Amino acid sequence: MMLKTNTVNIKLSEVDLSDRTYILTFEPMMSQMVQSIREIGLVNPPILAQISSEPRYRVISGLKRILGLIHLKKEMFPARIVQEQPDKPSIEYFLINFYENLSTRALNDVEKSIILNKLITKFNVDKETILQHYVPLLGLGKNPRVLDMYLPIVRLEDNIKIAIVEDILSHELALHMIELSGDDRQSLFHLFVTLKLGKNRQKEFMRLLTDIAKSTERSLRDVVDQPALMAVVNDEKITSTQKVERVRDLLRKMRYPRLAEAELYFEEVKKELKLPPRIVLKHSPFFESDIYSLELLFRDPHEFQKMVTKVNDISRTGAMDKLKKVGK
Repeated sequence: MMLKTNTVNIKLSEVDLSDRTYILTFEPMMSQMVQSIREIGLVNPPILAQISSEPRYRVISGLKRILGLIHLKKEMFPARIVQEQPDKPSIEYFLINFYENLSTRALNDVEKSIILNKLITKFNVDKETILQHYVPLLGLGKNPRVLDMYLPIVRLEDNIKIAIVEDILSHELALHMIELSGDDRQSLFHLFVTLKLGKNRQKEFMRLLTDIAKSTERSLRDVVDQPALMAVVNDEKITSTQKVERVRDLLRKMRYPRLAEAELYFEEVKKELKLPPRIVLKHSPFFESDIYSLELLFRDPHEFQKMVTKVNDISRTGAMDKLKKVGK
């Protein structure tokens, strides 16, 4: 499409920045754009649609450049202007922005969600056309499941979208978070950020928290905000790593109370046995069986024989019989 435009100087105040009809950009970082404009000026004027005689303009492309100008406190800037009916958004104008961005940079997952949503809801493009033409252009193949994976992302709050873009939060986990209420989602996200959880830990914590919420018939927010957990999160005397481990222990005890009791009893038995550091007693995962293992660490046959003697001495006391009660 050959776009006929007139380049004129307009006031920033005449641009309706709340009108996002053609906007697909979601890039939190503006520093590079601001620096570029400061150093070399506005090389490529934004494209705007004049939608009234006031005048009032809708951004077709160049939103980041305009935001950069605002940051630099510019009042006027050159723009390429086209005419448009205010009640008839044009898919051709949207595609100008789409192809311009596609040719100059990699689009992030949030922007892909914005594009797919606008094609369907704003410009009434049928899903088959989207799957056959636009989805491959976004580098997403042609699997119909792609729409289920990307369309919902646009419904998330901006702070969570930013976390997706910055690879702090996984796309997969973000999709699960969409199923939560806004309050639950924000509480969970705040916990992730405060504890600086990696993606695997995020998945583990979300699973534990949602399970606890269901089993106790409480909201996820109530589970996160309970005093015992918050006391650990806000404890300034312990390291981030210690916080993560203590919160994890608390959650596991809430989720698996019998397991927590079994682990506590097992630790008490180990203390009573008074095993030396080089003799390690272990239980089966989750105490799923009554089989235990004993690991001996030794340097030579003499040390090995001493450990065997020690184990035999402990065995004769009958203290190990208490292991039969673990998990009962």
